[in-house]
Amino acid sequence: MLGNESDQPYSREPLVAHRMSSKSILTAAIAAGMACALTGCRQNVYREVYAEQNAREIRALEDRIYEYDAEYRSLGRYPFAPTTA
Repeated sequence: MLGNESDQPYSREPLVAHRMSSKSILTAAIAAGMACALTGCRQNVYREVYAEQNAREIRALEDRIYEYDAEYRSLGRYPFAPTTA
């Protein structure tokens, strides 16, 4: 046998690097809960910014529609005007 070998080929104890106490588990759970809560709050901000960007884009598209409509009407063609026979 060499210097560090024991008589048994392997140990029956589980390989656990560190056993956590109930206090450290509670602390980790509280920290994880706070992280989730803070992430959830930030998500609302992202949704608000997304909604504002979409509203801005919709307003810009509506402006283009009104410009095209005004240009079309200036040509003297009215698609929905009653026709006289």
